[in-house]
Amino acid sequence: MKLDTDVLDMTRTSRRTVVRGAAWSVPVIAAATAAPAFAASPCDPRTGAVIDWDNTATTTHQRTSILGATTKYDPDGNGPVPVLTLTTTAVYSGNMKSGTEFGNAVNDSLLLQSNVGNLGAGLVMYQSTTSTGAGTFNDRGTYTFQFSRPVKNLTFTVTDIDSNGSQYYDAVSLTPGFTQQFRATALTGAGTDTDPYRASSATAPVDDFTSQSGNVRVSYANEISSFSITYWNRSANLGNTSGALNNQQAIFLSNLTFDYDPC
Repeated sequence: MKLDTDVLDMTRTSRRTVVRGAAWSVPVIAAATAAPAFAASPCDPRTGAVIDWDNTATTTHQRTSILGATTKYDPDGNGPVPVLTLTTTAVYSGNMKSGTEFGNAVNDSLLLQSNVGNLGAGLVMYQSTTSTGAGTFNDRGTYTFQFSRPVKNLTFTVTDIDSNGSQYYDAVSLTPGFTQQFRATALTGAGTDTDPYRASSATAPVDDFTSQSGNVRVSYANEISSFSITYWNRSANLGNTSGALNNQQAIFLSNLTFDYDPC
């Protein structure tokens, strides 16, 4: 009988051990099931967000006037994550205006083009001078991009920075604080007002759609709420064509990638 009692005691001990093990495992299971719900919170930080001009499921763009546009980024397609808004404003100084100098032409500024710099769709910044003579920084367009929430690790490419003799010689500067990730070998400059990104020679046109020879990619690692692209024509002799100015110029903005907190 003693042997049976010992066996019974061992059985009870074994069952208590199993119960204790089960009790300790419950919180682990609960924690594991809670993690996905936390990860899916609408206010969780978003990394690698993309304002993708080609993707209408997440990015919708509308020009509100020739001087303004609104882009809405909805990462989960009408889901619970709040929409991020990018507001674009164009301001022109001196002898510079939006679009072409020819009054009967369509003004495409702040609209989308299907392919820019061989990178897919992009936003057009289209402008023209209104007088002959030497192009200067005083005659410029300033395009400001304002986010509804601060972003960081913002990266984008400006494309089609080129030149064409006396007609146009693109000069581009950016809000300070960026790091240059890529600059085409056909370009020079540091992207500042005094040393703008520009073609290495006065006559070096590139194809708007397929060429990467006019591309510059930059990144803002620190948190920012807005940035500006300043754009002017530095031609030494703005020319004429059949009695009309032929100094219209355009550059383009690629997709924007960034990190941000939605709430």
